[in-house]
Amino acid sequence: MGQARAFVDGQSAVRDRRSRDRPRHEGTQQFHRRGRYTAAAEALAIGSRFGLDPARMLEIINLSTGRNFNTEVVMKEHLLDGKFATGFALV
Repeated sequence: MGQARAFVDGQSAVRDRRSRDRPRHEGTQQFHRRGRYTAAAEALAIGSRFGLDPARMLEIINLSTGRNFNTEVVMKEHLLDGKFATGFALV
C-alpha cells in the first residue's frame, strides 16, 4: 500500500506514491481549513446579528464537534478583540 510499480527498461521499479500525491493532499487540507474558518466566521456573524455574544458562541462551538484550530486560537485571539493581528500582511 502506498507504492506503485512502474516498469522501466523491462525492470520493475518501486516508487512511493505518497510523495507524488503530497502537493495535492496539502491543497486539500488548505481547502478544508479555509472552509472551517469561513463556516465559523459566518456562524459568529449571523449569531451577532441575532444579538448573541460572539465569545459565548465560541465557547459553545469549542465544547462541541465544531471545535478546530481556527475557533480555539485564531478567532479567540485575533477576531474577538477586533485586532485581526494574525501576522499576515496584505500585499
